[in-house]
Amino acid sequence: MRFTAERIQDLPEIMTVDEAAAYLHVSRTAAYEAVKRGELPAVRCGRLIRIPRFRLEHWLRTGHDVANLRAVR
Repeated sequence: MRFTAERIQDLPEIMTVDEAAAYLHVSRTAAYEAVKRGELPAVRCGRLIRIPRFRLEHWLRTGHDVANLRAVR
């Protein structure tokens, strides 16, 4: 798959693992393995795996998934 987004803002709001892999310049297999290990932030909808752009962007900046953040009381 050839993906031409150069900036994260150019990515779709919700992307496939293949799209995220292409943007990250890693193989499709490596991306699916990272999702399986919980290293790459993803959402499952039944058998479908999707990656929200805001979670990927936060993960790239901080190394942490926003889903693991807790509200401060």
